[in-house]
Amino acid sequence: HNIALIIGTDSNAHNTAWKSRICDKKRKERGDKLLEYILANDLFIENVGNSPTFDNGRWSNSIDLTITNRSGHKLVSDWRVHEGDRLEHSSDHRFITFQSTGSTLLDRQNFRDISKTNWEVFESDLAKRMSNHANAFSVIESSEKLDVAADLLSSNITASFNAATELTYVSAKVKPPPWDTAEVKDARREMRGKIRKASKKKNRDPTLNSLKKDSRKKYEKLRDRVR
Repeated sequence: HNIALIIGTDSNAHNTAWKSRICDKKRKERGDKLLEYILANDLFIENVGNSPTFDNGRWSNSIDLTITNRSGHKLVSDWRVHEGDRLEHSSDHRFITFQSTGSTLLDRQNFRDISKTNWEVFESDLAKRMSNHANAFSVIESSEKLDVAADLLSSNITASFNAATELTYVSAKVKPPPWDTAEVKDARREMRGKIRKASKKKNRDPTLNSLKKDSRKKYEKLRDRVR
């Protein structure tokens, strides 16, 4: 319980505890069981406000949850649902963001990649370091001297590795996949727009349905080509 836990989930479960409307018996039962589990395990629901997290153009509801344990709850603030242009992303689920305090592994932005080590430099540098400390390894007569020699060997190896391997910078920013080009994004927006338009007509217009199918095929063909 000392490890902070923050879960983002598409629960597809209905319960007024997270401001969702009860649409059917099955999802209500699922929501009741989920709420029972949350309460039994001392978990928290971070959702705030009444904005629906899901909107496909025909119906909207709150079904996406951010769940935390007690440690994670202390880290989460300013939870919100973004109700911007739905065509800007490829999902019927709206963006959810929150502020999180504390450090993460993403703070460690530099590391040395052993696959890029110059082993000739490593061997040369280590040989020089070992030569400079030859006396420490010449005669080892006690456990104390053995410990000193072992520590010196370890530090020499580490120093030589650092000298032979450049630092690699790792950005904490999440990058989109390389295949998600501007052309693919435009095709996805076009497809989503036609899907929503056809959905609002409740399949009464065969022309819109045909355009929707053609648009989806175009997008999937383009996406598969550039992957």
